[in-house]
Order: sequence, then structure tokens, then C-alpha cells
Amino acid sequence: MILMPFLFLLQGSDAETYDTLLRCAAFHAIEAERLVRDEGAAAGDAQKATANDFTQTARAMLSEDNDANAVETDLAQRKAEYLDTLAKGEVNEVAAQWTALELACKELYPMLSRINADSISGESR
Repeated sequence: MILMPFLFLLQGSDAETYDTLLRCAAFHAIEAERLVRDEGAAAGDAQKATANDFTQTARAMLSEDNDANAVETDLAQRKAEYLDTLAKGEVNEVAAQWTALELACKELYPMLSRINADSISGESR
């Protein structure tokens, strides 16, 4: 898996921001599924909520002309890419890349409210 360099939102394009949001949503969705599988139904709730926050922000970035299912389709593709990489990757390499993605998502998370506000006001469209 090749991780794109962490996106600084003030410097990145809308397409890069959208892609990063979906990558973070996929990461947290997969982590939620793992926690539910390993620890029970309630264990993944925080990860699910975080994945939903990233997904909703990505959805808010799309113009009204986009297909309503675009985010779900794109998110499913990112998840499939990650799961495929996890299935065939070197354990140490995958762990290092997963950790880097987790850190990137943690840095992006505080910016979600600003992105949402910009999208609602039309600045990101």
C-alpha cells in the first residue's frame, strides 16, 4: 500500500482532501469491524462514529451534481484496497503504513468542522 503524503488542507486541492477523508473513513471503518469481531458489538462504536464523521465531511464536499452514491462507492473502493493490501502484505510493512495513516487521520480530524462549514457555505464547491 502506498500512502499519499499527509494532506495539509490549506495547500491541497478538493480532490486530494476528498480522497484523504475517504481513506480515513475506510481506515476507521475497518478498525471498527476488527474491534466488533474481536471484542463485541459495542467495541467498535467510537471507530464507527469517527468513520461516519469523515464520510459525512466527504459527502458535504461534493457538489449537488454528483451522484448520491458516489461517496459510498468511493469508500467501498478504498476499503477494498486496504483489505487487499492487508491480506497480501508483509506484516511489518502493513503495520508501519497503517500507523502512518492513523496518525494522518488524527491530524485531519480536528479540521473536519472547518471543512464542513466551508462546504456548507459553498467555499469548497
